[in-house]
Amino acid sequence: EDYCHTCTSRDDARVDLLEIKTYREINPDKAPIIVLRYSHFFIIETLDNLIGIREVYLVDRNSKFTRLKDVSTKLSRLIPRCLD
Repeated sequence: EDYCHTCTSRDDARVDLLEIKTYREINPDKAPIIVLRYSHFFIIETLDNLIGIREVYLVDRNSKFTRLKDVSTKLSRLIPRCLD
């Protein structure tokens, strides 16, 4: 319920750091969010551009994350850290 687009009280949270949009300004059907530890959440494109999330997760043809890739031989280009 905290992340329900229509009933959340967090609609002013910055979720798109590339276009500087709040949760209220995006369409989560077109720009799905990922909830991180400590309740921060961002659209997938923001996380992919900042930390290369698609480098470590497999994505199906519907752009849904299915599982972790085998990254035992390489690391993501950046170490993920809290964005705020």
